[in-house]
Amino acid sequence: MNLPRIALFTHRFLEPTHIAVAQSLSCLTDYRFHVYAKQVSFRHCFDIPTVVHTSVWHQGIPEGFFQPDLYHSIWDDKVSFRVLPIIDQSPRPYVVTLHGGRDVACGLFDRRYKDRIDALLERANAFTVVCGSHRAKLIARGADPNKIWVIPVGIDPRLYSDSAGVAAREPVICQVARFIEKKGVLDTVDTFRRVLAVEPKAKLLLVGDGPLKPAIEARIREHGIGARCQITGPLSHRDMLGALRSATVYLHPARTSTDGDQEGTPMAILEAQALGLPVVATHSGAIAEIVEDKVTGLLVRERAVADLAAAVIGVINNLDLARALGARARERILQRHCLDSVARSYASLYRHLLEGR
Repeated sequence: MNLPRIALFTHRFLEPTHIAVAQSLSCLTDYRFHVYAKQVSFRHCFDIPTVVHTSVWHQGIPEGFFQPDLYHSIWDDKVSFRVLPIIDQSPRPYVVTLHGGRDVACGLFDRRYKDRIDALLERANAFTVVCGSHRAKLIARGADPNKIWVIPVGIDPRLYSDSAGVAAREPVICQVARFIEKKGVLDTVDTFRRVLAVEPKAKLLLVGDGPLKPAIEARIREHGIGARCQITGPLSHRDMLGALRSATVYLHPARTSTDGDQEGTPMAILEAQALGLPVVATHSGAIAEIVEDKVTGLLVRERAVADLAAAVIGVINNLDLARALGARARERILQRHCLDSVARSYASLYRHLLEGR
């Protein structure tokens, strides 16, 4: 049987943190993907049997390009624009996925590319976004609401069967993030200093790396709290889950960056919740769509370090609250973000477009 062929265009395929993309592709067993990307380096991270071809591609028609049954691009670094000349004369359907907060907060409204974005909104047959607020922004930019599918980030329940199990022990506050402005890691350090004044046995565990690492290390030295802080650097997915399981509370004080970039629905928060960890975060980007204040976590204003510290201390000192928040979050996330359900949504979208040709 000849399975439908999807030409997938993206910027990087894939980074180690893109586990949700890899898992979703692996579940789409009724399709075969030919991937075109600026950087191709996924085989040392993931085994994706549905990907049958990869090519390095920058723009224009790739060498040896075939006519797929459907085009799909992941919005990143103007990739979705560069696909337009390839499909100008093609009747095949075109899907555009906007995964991140930057895509909808900044990319869609970049005036430098207004004409190209207008053309993309007209030509694409469907758009996928991860949450309702992103759908609203896409509509505000001029997209046809009937073209938009909300498909959340997928979580494989099998990876989270062993929950974190909040227990009475020395408190560990954890954040997993790229060290960039919108992740609020400097606010994490400032929050921890306040927590440490009340809970002197507390520890801070930062998992990640990025351009703000020197500033984060300097802030830790400035506060004189280096003995209670650990920066692991990037970890494998398995080791990252191990770090989360060692934590008492997950802290994610995201903020709107100076260029307008915001969070979407961060994978790190979803994974912490899937493990049953209580989450303290900020009302930033689309985080409130995955963390319901006082139900599945605690939310405070952006940059409100004193409020963040009070929330963390409140969770540390109330194990019943910590366990209740974690349990409700785990149940909700594993239900709403189940990988099989997400894969079925993508398959349904593909069938809808292919049958309507």
